[in-house]
Amino acid sequence: MAVTGTFGGFYFDPDVFTDYIQEADPVHTSIINSGVLRVAPEISAVLTDKNNVFTVPNYTPLTGDAKNYDGETDNTPVEVAAAKQTGMAFRRMAAWKDQDFTRELTGADPLGDVARKVAYYQQKNNQKDLLSVIDGVLTVDDMSSHVKDITADKGAGTTATPTAENRLSADTFLDAAQEALGDNFDDLTMVAMHSRVYTNLLKLQLVNNIATTPDAYSRGVQFGLLLNKYLVMVDDSLTTGTKDGVATYTTYLLGEGAIATARNVRIDRPNYVDYDPESKGGVNKLYTKWGMAMHPLGMSLDVSKIAKNSPTRVELGTKANWTKVWDAKNIKLAKIVSNG
Repeated sequence: MAVTGTFGGFYFDPDVFTDYIQEADPVHTSIINSGVLRVAPEISAVLTDKNNVFTVPNYTPLTGDAKNYDGETDNTPVEVAAAKQTGMAFRRMAAWKDQDFTRELTGADPLGDVARKVAYYQQKNNQKDLLSVIDGVLTVDDMSSHVKDITADKGAGTTATPTAENRLSADTFLDAAQEALGDNFDDLTMVAMHSRVYTNLLKLQLVNNIATTPDAYSRGVQFGLLLNKYLVMVDDSLTTGTKDGVATYTTYLLGEGAIATARNVRIDRPNYVDYDPESKGGVNKLYTKWGMAMHPLGMSLDVSKIAKNSPTRVELGTKANWTKVWDAKNIKLAKIVSNG
């Protein structure tokens, strides 16, 4: 009797076999590819061979007024000030398996397909961690000027009723950038938003839907251009929520190189294959591990609050784990919360 139906989650028809159609991955990774990450040699040097914690010292700007050179006033030297910021690499892992019988019965090659997708899978997870880092940093009290919330309140009603003022406009971006960085507002050069927000901006004719920078394509990122200033990334994995019964959306303003990363985090055996000849007649296994450092410049992570030797996504997004060490005007991260 012919076997039809599914086996191991794969469709099988011995009479009419059609090659499996590859479903497109609906999750974008444009944010992590946008240029917001910058390789820091000093962090790379610490993490390439060993370690998971790094501390980067930095000089601080010179402050105070100059003394009057009048031939009488002493020019007394002051101590050169310095600061430091601490970060921690995270390590992640995943594994998959398939059965010989599945391959033999259906002609499918599940692990072969997985192997082709591992790099993108890692990138998707890294982007989730990146957004947790950004959210964690932006909840710190000293960073409150970097968050602009224009969502509607319900007032005396049972639900909120958003108006145009609660949705993004040209003024919203300019105000958010200025409130965050003051006269450094031009350091915010990229915007990441949900497709609902992007669609509303298109209706307002605020977005040129054609990328105008050659490096956008070289990084594998498709951008629109907002107000002839901000490169726009559209990604539905961005935070959505509800407030007073109405949907809310988080839009991120980012500066190039705002997040320091390492060229390599030591993983001795990043990919490993194994075969179990006993279980179910034979099971193929694929294991992958990787490491990543994503440190927001100007912030310091309190590693004493990290429970284990690799911070979880929740720990990276926890307000209490971060401290601001630079002037907020030099931290090139901000966000807007809106109703569209």
